[in-house]
Amino acid sequence: MGYKRYIQFNLAGDRVLIFNRLAIIFLLLCAMPLLAQDTLEDPQNPVADEDVPYGVASSWLYGRHMLAEGNLEEALRNLHYAYRNHPDVAVVAWDFQEALVAGQYYKDALEVLDKLVEDFPDPAEYRLQRSQVYLQIGKNKEALADLRELRSRGQINLDVIVGEATILAAMGKTDEALDTCRDGLAEIPDHGPRLYLTMSVILDQEGRQSELPDLMDEAVAAYPDSPQLHDIRMRSLVTAGRPDEALESARDSDVHFAELLQVPSGHSDDPDLMVPPPAAPPSFVVELADIYSQMGTPEKAIEILEPKFEDGSLALDPSLWLARLYLGTNQVDEGMRHVDEILIRWPNTGEAWFIRGRGLEGKGQLDEALLAFAKGVEYAPNDPQVRLGYLRGMLVTWENDFRVRNKNSVQLARMEQLQEQAELAEAVVPAADAEGQLVLGYAFRSTGQLEKAVVAFQKAAFQPQLVVPATLQMSVCYDDLEQPEKARSVLEDLREQFPDDAEVANSLGYYLAEKGEDLDKAQRLIAQALEDGPGTGAYLDSMGWVLFQQGKTEEAFDYMIQAVNVLPDDPIILEHLGLVLLKLGQIDEAEEMLRRALILGGEKERLEGYLDNLPESGDER
Repeated sequence: MGYKRYIQFNLAGDRVLIFNRLAIIFLLLCAMPLLAQDTLEDPQNPVADEDVPYGVASSWLYGRHMLAEGNLEEALRNLHYAYRNHPDVAVVAWDFQEALVAGQYYKDALEVLDKLVEDFPDPAEYRLQRSQVYLQIGKNKEALADLRELRSRGQINLDVIVGEATILAAMGKTDEALDTCRDGLAEIPDHGPRLYLTMSVILDQEGRQSELPDLMDEAVAAYPDSPQLHDIRMRSLVTAGRPDEALESARDSDVHFAELLQVPSGHSDDPDLMVPPPAAPPSFVVELADIYSQMGTPEKAIEILEPKFEDGSLALDPSLWLARLYLGTNQVDEGMRHVDEILIRWPNTGEAWFIRGRGLEGKGQLDEALLAFAKGVEYAPNDPQVRLGYLRGMLVTWENDFRVRNKNSVQLARMEQLQEQAELAEAVVPAADAEGQLVLGYAFRSTGQLEKAVVAFQKAAFQPQLVVPATLQMSVCYDDLEQPEKARSVLEDLREQFPDDAEVANSLGYYLAEKGEDLDKAQRLIAQALEDGPGTGAYLDSMGWVLFQQGKTEEAFDYMIQAVNVLPDDPIILEHLGLVLLKLGQIDEAEEMLRRALILGGEKERLEGYLDNLPESGDER
C-alpha cells in the first residue's frame, strides 16, 4: 500500500520530470543507429535526410537534449529534421533557431525567426531574439527597429529597454541611449536599479566617468536599498579622485544597510512572509580598502581599516587582512601588535596564529614562530595554508637537523614530527596548489619518502615559475632512489627547455661531474653558468670539482678556494677542498677541511672514512 501511494504522489507532482527522464532514456536507446551515420555536411543549408529513423516528436526531444548537452551536430541534425517536417510549430522552430545561433549560423537563424515573427507577431521574445541575431551580424538598425516595434506596441520590459540603449550606445548615440534608460525609469520603475547600472556602464565605456558620481547620487536617492548602486557610487568617487567623499559614501552605506538588517523589508505579521533585505557586502568600508589595495596603495587601505579595528567594529576576516597588510608593508611590529590584539578577541583563530608565526619568522625568532604555527594547526587542522606554514616552519627551523645522517634522539623525533605533519598536510593541500606541493616535496625528501617527493615535485612543476626548482629537486630524488637514467633525463629535458638558465646548466654539469660522465660537456655547462654568475659559490665549486675529476688538481684548487671564501660553512664545498688538498699532499690542511665538513653536517660515514685513511703528514703519496 505504501509503495502505491508513493508512486501516485510522484505521478501527481512530477509528471513532466518523469516523462522527460523516460523519454531521454528511450531516445538514447533509439539514437544508436543515428550516431553511426554521417551528420549534415552543411548545417547552414540542411538537406533532406529521409533515412533519419525518428518520428518528429522524438527527433525534436532528442535534439533539445543534445543542445542542452552541448552536442551541436546532433542537435542541428535532429532539430532540422523536426523543423523541416513541422515548420509551423513554434516550439520546434524556436529550438532550431537556438541551435543555429549556437553554431553561429546567423543568417539561417534569421530565416527561421522571420517566419516566427510573421506567423506569431504577438510574442515579444521572437522579436527580441531576432534583434540579438541582427546585432551579431552588425545590423544595428534592424535590431533597433525590432525593439522599437515592441515599444510601440506597449510590449515594454527590461530586455527591450536595455537592448535599445545598448544598441544606441554601440552606434555612438550615447545621449539617446541614456534618454532611453530614463524613459524606462518612468515606464518600468521596478527595474530602476538595473537601468541605472546600464547608464553607468554606458558612461564608463564612453569615457565619461566624471558624470558617474552625480548619476549615482541620483540613483541611490531613488533606490536606497540597492547594494550595487551604493557600490558603484563609492567606486565612481575613487575613480574621480575624491577619496574623502568615497570614504564618507562607504560609511553611509554601512550605516544604511545595518539599519535595513534590523528592520526587514516587506512588513508582515507573519515572519515567514517577510522579504529579506537585499544582499550587501559585510562592509562597504572594507570593500573600499580592498579597492585601494588592488590599486597598489596598501597604505591607503590600512588608513581606512585602522579606525574600525581600533573601535572594535572590524570583523575577524578584515582584521586578519589588516595584520597581513602591515606585515606586507614591512611594518612588522605594528602587524604583530594587531595579531596579538586579534588573538585576545578571537583566541582560537588558526589563521591568526599562522600570521603571528610568519611575523616571528620575519624577526628571526624561528623557535617562537614554530610554536605559533603549531597553535595554528591545533585550531585550524584542515586549513592548507596553516598546515603548510607549520611544515615550512619546521623545514626552516630544523634544516640542519634534517641534513645530519646519524641523528641523535632529538633529531629523530623532529624527523618523525615532520613526516607526520607532511602526511597530514598532504591530505588537505590541493593538487593544483603548486607552491604548496613544492613545500610538500621538500618535506617528503627530507624525511626520505622519495617516491612521494617525486609526485609532489611533478605537481609543482605544472606552474611555469616553479618548473626549474621542482624539476631540479625531482632529479635529486631520482638519484637518491638509484635511478640515474631518470635523474639525468629530467635534467637534460630541463636543459632543452631552459638553455640559457645558469642554474640548470650548473646542475646538469655538476651531475655529470659527480658521475664522472661526459666531463668535457660538464665543464662547458658549468663555464656557461659562471659567465652568468661569476661569483656564485656553487658554480665555483662545480668547476673546481669537474677539473679535479679531469686530473687538473692545481686548477681545481684555485676554484675551490674561491668557493670556500663565498660559502665558508658549506660541508660539500669543504669536503671537496679537503680532497683537493689531499691530492696535493697537504695532509694537515686536508684533515682540517674534512673535520670542518663533518662538524657542519657533512655525510658522516664517508668523511670518517677519509679521515681514518689519511696518510701521515709528509708521507710520499
